[in-house]
Amino acid sequence: MCYHPAPVKTFPTRLRRRAHGVLATHRELLRVSPPLWAVWCARMLAAAALRSVFDGLIRHHPVKCIGPILFPFDLDYGLPLRRVHMLRALWTGAYEPLTQRTLARYLSPGGTFLDVGAHIGYFSAVALGMIGPHGAVHAVEPLPYHVTRLERLKALNPWAPLVIHACAASDAVGTRPLYVTGGPQIAGHSLLRGVIVPRELAGTVDVPLRPLTDVLTEYNVRHVDLIKIDVEGHEYEALHGLARWWEATGDRPPILCEVMPGSGLHELGRLLTRCGYHAMTHAGHRIDVTAVTRRTDLLLLAD
Repeated sequence: MCYHPAPVKTFPTRLRRRAHGVLATHRELLRVSPPLWAVWCARMLAAAALRSVFDGLIRHHPVKCIGPILFPFDLDYGLPLRRVHMLRALWTGAYEPLTQRTLARYLSPGGTFLDVGAHIGYFSAVALGMIGPHGAVHAVEPLPYHVTRLERLKALNPWAPLVIHACAASDAVGTRPLYVTGGPQIAGHSLLRGVIVPRELAGTVDVPLRPLTDVLTEYNVRHVDLIKIDVEGHEYEALHGLARWWEATGDRPPILCEVMPGSGLHELGRLLTRCGYHAMTHAGHRIDVTAVTRRTDLLLLAD
């Protein structure tokens, strides 16, 4: 079943957010790796150049190889795909280059990756190519349409060890409304009211909640090589739901976590300290999570 969000007027806010994201990536990439910055610039230009032909490209090539993984781009959001900049960035490999760099750093054949807020499965696909048939990728995603995209990814790659968990990560079992974005903004769905500006809100859908401890324990996972968390303000609850697994296994995997200001940062900071973690930027600088003032990707490492 295809998900068709109601059309909304999103251009000014969406444009500002994209510009801020591009500038932040531009600055951080220059600090971290000038060669990677040059590659990213070229791919961003390619993504912009694809705008006028992107729908035709997807019609003729609905599946694209990401390493050894076949990835489906034949999405249906009820609008021309050329308007969705994120998809063009995914196609050219320009999307979140520092996240891709982190996956390459920590994942290797036979490894285990936990993708929390997996969306349509792009980073799950990247990880599958890195860990191979003898590892495991656990993709946690609550939005029903995106779960069908993960199932399509699995069907295209039946050999790939992809495990799909159709739920939202939290610290208790239950049900909660997921606030869903509309129009060209296909990411940013959140369990928190107010994270999505009214003009971009398409509606809500009730989704099941489940602690990550239960997700991993069900499959007897005792070690994870990398966790990625992108849950739009629900970071504390997602990580709190992992605490019992940390205690039971003693494992402290690196965690790449997008953190938003005003989303329980003091509680998150105390939890990380109690569980033996500290936060680092992509550039390798230690940072206090309570001091975060803008949406930021942090690498959480064991002390």
